[in-house]
Amino acid sequence: LALVPAVQAITTADFSIPNSATTDIQFAGADVFDTDSMHTPGLNATGSKLIATTAGTYMISGCVLIAANATGRRYIEIIRNGAGLVAIANYNALASGPHYLNICTIVKMAANDYVTLAIFQDSGGALAATYVAGSTPVFSMVRIGP
Repeated sequence: LALVPAVQAITTADFSIPNSATTDIQFAGADVFDTDSMHTPGLNATGSKLIATTAGTYMISGCVLIAANATGRRYIEIIRNGAGLVAIANYNALASGPHYLNICTIVKMAANDYVTLAIFQDSGGALAATYVAGSTPVFSMVRIGP
């Protein structure tokens, strides 16, 4: 049996989310798995992309844990080829406790299309995104059909 094209990218450190700016998350940790050369880890634009090296229909998901703050809005987005918004999840600000932002969608992708996971918040200042081993931040993509 051939391997199903799939990737799970992670980052292994906390990072800062600027105020009022949509920011692609860079996944620099060693990939949990990558069966089709779909991701190159790095703290750069390449590290933020998951690439559909094989055309098809993909399930794409992501999760980020951010610091609690009672002000503003939170968005997590999946963007295709640098400009095409394919999914967005909007969250209310939380004054306390962990604030997990999750997103999942299914997208038809041509060979070499790519997606990024972006985050936005407008709390009035930068907020921390927290690394939790085996949990977050994570960005995954798996081919589920032609």
